[in-house]
Amino acid sequence: MRTSVRCLATSVLTAALAALLCSTVYGQDAPYRLRLAEIHVRVGQTADFEALAKLANEASKKFGIPWRETWSVSQFGEGGVYYAVSPVKNFAQFDEDGPLSKLSVEDRLSYANLARNAVESAHYKLIEIANDLSLVSDRKELPKFARVTVVHALPGKAVELEAVIKDLLLPAMKAAGVKDFWVHRTVVGGPLSEYTYLLLFDKWADLDALPGTPKLLGDNYGKYMARVAASVGGAENMVIKLDPKLTYMPEK
Repeated sequence: MRTSVRCLATSVLTAALAALLCSTVYGQDAPYRLRLAEIHVRVGQTADFEALAKLANEASKKFGIPWRETWSVSQFGEGGVYYAVSPVKNFAQFDEDGPLSKLSVEDRLSYANLARNAVESAHYKLIEIANDLSLVSDRKELPKFARVTVVHALPGKAVELEAVIKDLLLPAMKAAGVKDFWVHRTVVGGPLSEYTYLLLFDKWADLDALPGTPKLLGDNYGKYMARVAASVGGAENMVIKLDPKLTYMPEK
């Protein structure tokens, strides 16, 4: 999901991928797992990628996947990068033939050609929402944007990082009126000490109302920074935007 600012200290509120949907939006029981695909699209091949994503959505629906979202980097971050997010019921689903098996032979050939033309590279992860590290509202609508921060804990310091989030960050965010701050742990496909923070918003002006790190933490700012320095090896952030035309939601 990355390029851009590589310092967690510059903004605590740059928060994971994925607007990855949580249980409050789709009525599923949290915690649950998500398959996250980070796709780098070749320059000039956006139209082919969009056709590819629509075929992927069609296949996923036929396979029984209840929803699938497509997001792209917006304004800040590496251009031409898309994220496709879908729920994972269990590992057993990967023992079956995948969603593409539900397409016709002709559509599978079209999918392969589009992928060859449009996709520079792709990386897949399984991530899981950490309810104890998150603020989750009862919002029912999809957000339009998410501010994403991917954080890497130092070796052996994941427990300390989680304690910093619980002890200092979450109370400060809650006091500041933040409703949705989702933290995900990487399960498979990336570093085991990797965390993804998501801060949801619907218009850019929403970010103007958020306090910077010193104001957010107040008297706890020094303590917070010291504990972050002792537990975090690096971080990077971006903003992603939902692409409604490449997204489908559960049927009601």
